[in-house]
Order: sequence, then structure tokens, then C-alpha cells
Amino acid sequence: MTFDDNLFGNNACCKDLWDCVGVKHSFYCCIKMPEGPELHLASLYVNKMCDGVVFSGPVIKSEVSKNPEVAFTCQSYRITATSRGKEVKLTLTPMKSDDNGEQRSKGEQPDQPMDIVFRFGMSGYFRFTSEDEVPKHAHLRFYTKEKPCRVLSFVDARRFGSWQPNGTWQPDRGPCIMFEYKSFRFVMLRISLVISTSKILLSP
Repeated sequence: MTFDDNLFGNNACCKDLWDCVGVKHSFYCCIKMPEGPELHLASLYVNKMCDGVVFSGPVIKSEVSKNPEVAFTCQSYRITATSRGKEVKLTLTPMKSDDNGEQRSKGEQPDQPMDIVFRFGMSGYFRFTSEDEVPKHAHLRFYTKEKPCRVLSFVDARRFGSWQPNGTWQPDRGPCIMFEYKSFRFVMLRISLVISTSKILLSP
């Protein structure tokens, strides 16, 4: 995948990060531990790759992961992503009709969207591939409805990352540098002032 202005708009920070990472068909956080901007890029990557894609079936967790099962099964659903600080939220939204416009059966569940909040740990990232190219350390997988199907995977080699079904943003998080820059800057300036004052008071 090459840089696309439609993906990042006028966000120069994201453009620079994209150029540095050098993404092709996936979003990698392999240069360093993923921070807020990297997680924001991950959400943009998911939205770009999953735009117009229909997913189907259960969400599959790897046998070695200690994270919770995701109790979500649906014949047809969409995936979108948002980010805040060091968290990414995937929203799984059931479709009211399938690709041919036919209504889903009344007994099919779920009827409501599910939010899954991800924290990437030291090595987490998302990758969208064919079923044959699913990475070794793909610990949560979402399968498309098409044949042959493709897979959106949460990949985490070190397994410090986590996810929370029906999750919400952590309430004790500070302001997000990507979307709440003025508040973030204000907090950082206050911290800097406290540190500077402490050094003056403690100096001989």
C-alpha cells in the first residue's frame, strides 16, 4: 500500500509516520513499541482495508492467548475502528441485510454492535491478508464472507497486548495527543512546571 491522501487528509504527523514505517499490505509496529500515533495509524489502516468488506461467522481466538473469548457470531457484519491514546476500538456492526439485499433471519444474533477495545502492548498490530497468509502470531481473527475469504488479524508476537469485548475507553487515561492536543499540551506543561519547581526546591 502506498501513501494515500484520502487516508490521512491533512494530518502531517500521520503522513510522516506512514513514510517511516513503509507499510505494504499491513500495518506493522515493529520499529518500536506502539504509542498513540501508531495506534491511530492502526485504526486508519483497519478502516481503509475493511471499507466495504463484509465479515461473517465467529471471531476466532488462538489457543495460546490468555485474553478472553469474543462471543460474537454473525452471518454478515462490518468492522470499523477508532483510536484514543494507546487504545484502538473495533466496532462490529451486524448488517440488516446480506449482499443480495435479503433480510437476515429473525433468530440470527447479535442484533446490536459490539465494541472490542485493544491495547497493543509491545508488539501488537493489525494485518489484513488472505487466509493462507495469516501470520504465525495472529491471536484474534475476523473472517470475511467472500470466497476465498480474507482475514483481519490482531498480531502480537510478545503477547503483552490485550483486548476487552464490550469494552470502553479507560476512564483514567489522560488527553489523547492526536485528538485533544491542547489539553495534552496543558497537562504536559503542568507536569514540566512541577518537575522544574521540585528541582529548584530540592537543590542545595
